Parts: sequence; C-alpha cells; structure tokens
Amino acid sequence: MTLTVEKFSWRGAVQLTLPKEHGSWSLALEPVAFGLLVAPSAAGAALALAAGSGFFLRRPLKLLLSRKSDPRQPLAAMGMAILLLTGLVGLLLAVRFGAPGGWWPLLPVALTGAVFAWCDNRNEAREGTAEIAGVVSFSLLPAAFGALAGWSMTASVALAAIMLVRSVPTVLTVRTSIRIRKGRPYAIAPALLTAGAGVFLVAWLAALRLAPWMALGFALILAARTAWLLLWRPRLTARTVGIIEAVLGMLLVLALAATWRSVGVNDAVLTTRNNLGVAMGCQAVANGHAVTSGVISRLKTTRREITSVLKPAVASSQSSLVSAWVVDEGVISAEPPGCL
Repeated sequence: MTLTVEKFSWRGAVQLTLPKEHGSWSLALEPVAFGLLVAPSAAGAALALAAGSGFFLRRPLKLLLSRKSDPRQPLAAMGMAILLLTGLVGLLLAVRFGAPGGWWPLLPVALTGAVFAWCDNRNEAREGTAEIAGVVSFSLLPAAFGALAGWSMTASVALAAIMLVRSVPTVLTVRTSIRIRKGRPYAIAPALLTAGAGVFLVAWLAALRLAPWMALGFALILAARTAWLLLWRPRLTARTVGIIEAVLGMLLVLALAATWRSVGVNDAVLTTRNNLGVAMGCQAVANGHAVTSGVISRLKTTRREITSVLKPAVASSQSSLVSAWVVDEGVISAEPPGCL
C-alpha cells in the first residue's frame, strides 16, 4: 500500500492546527487573556505562549495517534514538533521568571488536560466529561498567571474561580440546548444548579473583597442566560448562540480586567508589602534589641569606671570631714555639720 505524502506548505500546516470547534476558541482563550490582563508578568506571557501551543497541538496530535493512514501525517508531525518545542520553551521561561513556587496551579491544569487528551484519543472529545475536563483545564490557568506574578494563593484561586463560573455552566447550557433542539434526551438540572452555585460563589468572593462586585453582575447575567435558553427555549441557531457567548466572554474579560485591578492587584501588592513589612519589623526589633543590649552594657561599664574613680575621692573626703568633726576632747560629733 502506497502512502501519498502531502507537499509541505506553511498554509497547510497552519490550517491543520486550527481547531474546527468555534466554541473552543472562546472558552480556551478567554482565561488566557483574562490572566494576562489582570496579572501581567513576563512569566505570564511565557505561560500564555505555552497554553496557546497546547491549544493548537490537539489536531496534529490526534492525527498522528490515529491508526488510519493519512497523507497529512508528516505535516502534522512537523507542526507537532514545532508546537511542542514552543510549549516547552514557554513553560521553562514561565518557571524561570515566575515567582518562587508559582507553578503549583499547573498541576491540576496538567491533570485535567490529560483527561481531555485521553478522551479525545478515544474519539470522545464531544462527550460531556471530555468537554468539562477541557474547559476546566483552561479555566484554572488564571490561577497560574496570578501565582507566577507573585499573587497570594487566595487571590490566585479567586481568578480561576471566576473563569470556572464562566466556563462550566456555559458548556452544560450549550450542550443541553443543542440536545433539546435536536430532540435528544436531556437534563437541565446540572446546568441550572451550576449556574446558581456560580452566583453564590462569586457573591462570596466579592464579599471577601477577592473579586469586584461587577463579577457578580456577570454571574447573574450568565445564570439568566442559562434559564432563558433552557426554560424559555428561544429558537436560536448554533451560530447565534456562539456569537452571543463570544460577546459575553469578551465583555466579561475586558470589564473584569479593568475593575479587578482595584481588588486583585491590591491584594497581591498588600500581601507583598505586608510580608516585607513583617520582615522589616522583625529586623528592626532584632536591631533594636542589639542596640539596647549594647547601650546597657556600655552604661554598666561606664558606671563601673566612674565608681572606681570616685570611690577613692569619696573615701578621702570622708576622712577629712571626720577630722574636722573631732571636738576638743577628741570625741567625734554624733552628727556631721549641716544635718542639724
């Protein structure tokens, strides 16, 4: 059997890496843009490069892992090699320039990404488990952007929580809406419950000043969207729903990036300042203790020196006074002069 190899072209390589699912673009790139805008850093830019490489790696990898002969496989191998190298360089630079220990959010990102890759290799990418794993993997990335920028763990997790509230109910809502439109079995409870839970979660974060109150407004809008699509069931095409979601996502990212700086960045800055203040305070206390000890020691030494100098003089003065107090009979006066 002869395998025809497709002639290499950069245009063909690019087209081979572009995902066909239009909804995946929004749900994958929104967390990356959000993380970069809210917690910008050199390490974050490198992480964005790695995340983008992972996003575009899916189609070439799937083609190479398939057991079918395909003339595009050499082209896919070249594209995959370039993307893997780019992603590896991005990860190394992110760890190199990021805050110490800021890589911890990448562990759950890698785990959920592996679950999606496993499902995708089994041609189950459109199953609920695979889609949820995929959006969760990208939704956790803002926590990595915050941690690499030096944010506290609490502030970093809050970033990821907002993206999870955006992504998970959206996937469940759109999947259920499509099944309703196609007449397939469906259940609206998961989408409604996750949307409602998202509202309470964002309200709690805003009350703790871990997220701006505008985030609660978007959570309410997303929950209303879910109720509208699943309970009122307007007759909208998949393309229209996709456009609505893309617009909502873009507005959410831009608005929260503009307002989060008054909460998230301040939290990170205050955390850093507090840590620095505590360290400086401890150092000041230690220095003060050392200075005080030195002063006390010096005072003791000075007192001993003064005592050693004055003691002979005092003794001599007392001897002179005693001689002056002797009366004619040679008896010392009971009281020295001036004490009467």
